[in-house]
Amino acid sequence: MNKAELVETIQGEFESKAKAERAVNAVIDAIKDGIKKDSKVQLVGFGTVTIKKRKARTGRNPQF
Repeated sequence: MNKAELVETIQGEFESKAKAERAVNAVIDAIKDGIKKDSKVQLVGFGTVTIKKRKARTGRNPQF
């Protein structure tokens, strides 16, 4: 599910598509701000969003 599909799904709870989109954007912005502040956002019943540093890896060319 992408952002547009999420907006369409929750549109029934709001009076208009624009209000649903503002609600989705508000949630996404709050998660972004929480990650910047604490580097971890935990939503009970949904999941945890964290930032992890990973080592670089060697890619491969699928043509060979």
